[in-house]
Amino acid sequence: MSHVLTRSLDRAATIFVLVVAAFGVLIPLSNLLLPQGSAFQVPTYLVALFGKYVATRFSRSRST
Repeated sequence: MSHVLTRSLDRAATIFVLVVAAFGVLIPLSNLLLPQGSAFQVPTYLVALFGKYVATRFSRSRST
């Protein structure tokens, strides 16, 4: 199943997709699981802002 994704993308694009997916998982988990005073805890407004940027980017790439 993983060959379907890697067959259509080159190495750099595959790495980019994996990094974006990792950020998509780690940012919300950082907000939920880390304590409020932690240096690695992402504020709620940044999680929402990140989601808006990602949604806007995907909606623009679908329309063109």
